[in-house]
Amino acid sequence: MRIAVIGSGISGNSAAWALNDLHDVVLYERRERPGGHSATADIDYDGARISVDTGFIVYNELNYPNFTALLDHLGVANEISDMSFALSADNGKLEWSGHSLNAVFAQRRNLVSPRFLRMLRDIFRFNGKAVEDLKAGRLSGQTLGGYLEREHYSSGFINDYLLAMGAAIWSTPINEMRDYPAESFVAFFENHRLLHSIGRCGVPFPVAAATTWKSCWRRFRERSGLASRSQKFFGKTVRSSCATHPATRTSSIM
Repeated sequence: MRIAVIGSGISGNSAAWALNDLHDVVLYERRERPGGHSATADIDYDGARISVDTGFIVYNELNYPNFTALLDHLGVANEISDMSFALSADNGKLEWSGHSLNAVFAQRRNLVSPRFLRMLRDIFRFNGKAVEDLKAGRLSGQTLGGYLEREHYSSGFINDYLLAMGAAIWSTPINEMRDYPAESFVAFFENHRLLHSIGRCGVPFPVAAATTWKSCWRRFRERSGLASRSQKFFGKTVRSSCATHPATRTSSIM
């Protein structure tokens, strides 16, 4: 069977990889590089060249068993990552981190700050109440902002913790997080153990990161065959059996 796969993000690459041994697969990508949302940028950091992943940066084995198995099959190395939350606001006037109790109160004045202490109280309240409301179906049809307002959560909790963390996870302006569906938001946080502690994944919950997405996409092509013509990806020429062609939204691809 002749099959066209549109887009070379993780879904397109995985689909092409899975189908390629049994079918005639052509992968179409309109950008100059594969990877879609996930990519690796090589930067100069004080004279040292380092590779920085963007987009999808970390994963955990509990929530991503198929992805974990795929990386293992491709031989892509990973390492344990520290997935904790930290905030620096108003040019450092407020700073705290969920890495440890000492980091929570990194600014000792927050030990007697009513706003900060109420934020911490609301974190524990939200971690329990939001899960109860999710299981009871009370979040259906609500926006996150509307839910937080109706439950009378403090502005410190909303702005200095919950919306800030959501904005960091989804690379979204903090004010736009208010329009996020409350049900989806709480379900994601619960599934990823973000409601089991303060600004940090629960334990045991290993979080890993691919060495770089550059390595991942290269292994896709070396191990599964994505590019029958000589194609240059990440500065390396790869030859294999599944054709990869550039495409635009207006071009005919079938």
